[in-house]
Order: sequence, then structure tokens, then C-alpha cells
Amino acid sequence: MYPDERLEKIMQILKKQNSAEVIKLAQIFGVTGATIRADLKALEKRNLIKRTYGGAILKDFLNEKVHNEVEPEYKKRVLENMDVKELIGKVAGSMINDGDSIMLDDGSTTLQVAKYLAHDKQVTIITNGLNICIELAEHPNANVIATGGTLRKNDLSYHGKVAEDVTSRYNADKAILGASGICMINGITAPNDAKAELKKIMIQNCRELIVIADHTKLNKISLVPVCSIKAMTTLITDSQADPEFIKKLESNNIKVVIADLES
Repeated sequence: MYPDERLEKIMQILKKQNSAEVIKLAQIFGVTGATIRADLKALEKRNLIKRTYGGAILKDFLNEKVHNEVEPEYKKRVLENMDVKELIGKVAGSMINDGDSIMLDDGSTTLQVAKYLAHDKQVTIITNGLNICIELAEHPNANVIATGGTLRKNDLSYHGKVAEDVTSRYNADKAILGASGICMINGITAPNDAKAELKKIMIQNCRELIVIADHTKLNKISLVPVCSIKAMTTLITDSQADPEFIKKLESNNIKVVIADLES
């Protein structure tokens, strides 16, 4: 097969399924991964695709899915899918053990984790969420370390160099983080550089990564990459999650916990 013919067929695959992995394309065309990566580089130069870690995504699909618009108002976002977020928060809270140290980033779902953290547990929470700090002020046994930093008033979170420097001083047993988007090829993504950078530091400084995200965040891509799917130990989501997506995660040795009324 001539290179131009292979490029055309790669585009046909991408138009059909929106994304593809290098290893799968190499198998389909009987060529090396290096050849496929060169093909993808050529297609990216034509502004047809966007190369990703281990594959590529169709540019039109990326433009549609990337969430680079202004984030919703904090109060509105907190109320979205509240029943589901409460279930997820309750399950995540139950996975925190007595004596644990936890990196807990800002967010409407991570706030529920703080709300459902059992009061008899002695824990240390490192967080950039001002709302989480306020919630845990009522917890009798939680040692709370606030990152400080530049306060984003629209979602009550701290970010910037101060927040990053403070976070990097600590190691934790677990990081329990939210995500704006999760997909197999692009991994965990965040809506802006500030949030992504802080998540990366939290992930680097923990032994176990638990991601909490309702079904609306799955198979979605946000603007800034955070980490690959394989960095995640556990995903806690809800019963409306796509079963096929869940199977793909489990095939990558990621534990998936479905939060429902029986949890």
C-alpha cells in the first residue's frame, strides 16, 4: 500500500470512530509503530488530526469536545447532578481509612467527599478548595492543610505558584481528584493549565490515585492533559456510565466502583 493510500484509510478510520491508537493502526496496516507515527505527523501538519499520547484524535471531534468556554457559575455547577455527586462522594469518603493522608482537589464532587467523611476517622487533608476547608472545619478529627495561593472566586479554589509549592511539600496515601474529562486516549484532562498543574503535583506525591467523576465526564476531553488513564488506580462513577467504557478501563487494570443507592 502506498503511503498516500494509507493516509486516506487512516482518515477513514478516524472519521468513523473519532480516535485511534498507534498500536491498533499498525496491526491493521501491517506496518511498524514508527511508520504510523510518521503518518499521523503528516496528517497533523495538514491540520486534520491532533496527535495524542499513543494515538490520534480527529480534529473536528476535538474542536467539538474540548471545553474551552468559561466555566459555569460555581453555585450552578454545585447543583448539577447533585444526587449523583452525593452518592459518589459517599463512596469515596468510605474509602478513606483512619490515619490516611489525602490530597483532595477543589470541585463540586470532591466537596461531597468532605461532607461524607466519617467524623471518627483521624485524617490529614491537603486541599486547594476553600469550600472544602470550610466543610472540614466542622470535622473533629481532620487535620486540614490549605494550600493557599491565588483565590479563584468563581469556584472558591486556590491556584498558582503558592498553591503548587505548598502541595509539593507533602506526600499522601491517596489523591482523590475530580476530572473535567476522561477518555482512553487522552486520559484525565482539566479545563485550564492552573487546575491541571496542581492535579499533576498531587498525583506525583501520592501512592494511589482515585478519580471521582459522574457519567457526564466519561468519554470526554477537556482542554489540558493531566495524566494517562493508567495513572489511575480507581474510578468512582455512577450507574449511568457507559458499560463499554467501563470494560475498557477494567481491561487496563483500573478498578471501577459504581456508586448507587446500594453502595
